[in-house]
Amino acid sequence: MTKSRKDAAWVKATLERLAQEILAATANESALVVVGIRTRGSVLAERLAASLQTAGREIAIGHVDVTLYRDDINNGGGRKAIGASDMPYNPEGKTIILVDDVLSTGRTVRAAITEIMDFGRPARILLLAFIDRGGRELPIQPDFTGETLKVAVDKKLQLRVKEIDGEDAVEEE
Repeated sequence: MTKSRKDAAWVKATLERLAQEILAATANESALVVVGIRTRGSVLAERLAASLQTAGREIAIGHVDVTLYRDDINNGGGRKAIGASDMPYNPEGKTIILVDDVLSTGRTVRAAITEIMDFGRPARILLLAFIDRGGRELPIQPDFTGETLKVAVDKKLQLRVKEIDGEDAVEEE
């Protein structure tokens, strides 16, 4: 059974709040790149970049697919489709806002950081986790968090976005 924990209005308001937090935290930085972790992190990154640009900031956008960078790629379960990474801007010396939809163990974020570093060495990487469900296996913590939701280890928590799923919501299975 699936239950909705957050609705579209909450998703929109949370993204707007996070944009304001980023604007305040990066006010003195000129080179800002928002990088989404495919797939839903990329959707959030696009929305976030649009909000930041509306506020007058010049924002570059990139996307990473971490499939080949995962440390569990050979752990059975069949092959995942590999998507394209798109980093049209060299991250060298820039501040990266790395966007993840649901942060749990930290392994996806670790893979994303490794991939970004393959494109160049940013000045720094700040992590935005739209949902932080805890359960870390690696010492990775978000700089910006939409909300921390405690969910049992055996439960799945998913951010649904209208561009992919037809609606904005946070659901637990």
